[in-house]
Amino acid sequence: MATMTVRNAAGLDETVEKPLAPGQATMAGSRPVVIASNQSAIPVSGSFWQAIQPVTGTVAISGTIPVSAASMPLAAGAATSAMQSVANIALGAPADAAWTKGNGSVVALLKSLATAANIEPSLRASNPPSWTAPIVSTTSATVLAANLKRKSAVIRNHGDMPLLLDLSGGTASAQRFQVCVPSRTTYELSNGYTGPITGIFESGIGAVEIVEFS
Repeated sequence: MATMTVRNAAGLDETVEKPLAPGQATMAGSRPVVIASNQSAIPVSGSFWQAIQPVTGTVAISGTIPVSAASMPLAAGAATSAMQSVANIALGAPADAAWTKGNGSVVALLKSLATAANIEPSLRASNPPSWTAPIVSTTSATVLAANLKRKSAVIRNHGDMPLLLDLSGGTASAQRFQVCVPSRTTYELSNGYTGPITGIFESGIGAVEIVEFS
């Protein structure tokens, strides 16, 4: 700190700090100051850098980084278990090659599974399904034989005319039927009925496809 000698009011010499030159100076040539406690905002100018700096290039990471399944994104088309329906049905590979014939089988099976997911547990199937494809005409015929182990069944009308079903197993006719299955549609039997089912076409001959769950 530079000093100089001055004469005070008593007429005596006194050493005081030499006044600083106006303008910006180095730290050694500057005098520290204290901001007043009630000082208003003071504008600051110059270059500033953000608190989080962007990083480019390769960053080496060592140690263990915990990752949970909940934090990872799902694959395209995937869904969480909360968004999925679960059917308690064991499906085996049917021996009949006709199982894969046409789209009707697939549609009927999917609809059956969706229905089975909401039926009573006592009605849910536990064995591989069986597949049959009887030919039905205008004469009453057994569409599905009695099966004490049956839990549910899907009946697909592949014919061009409505299929009339008698769920009592009697002689089906235009006057005796309880279910009318329109052409190219499916009927789902999920009430636990195990008796025979007969059927008849109003006219002509048509194929009927049946998947039975026991």
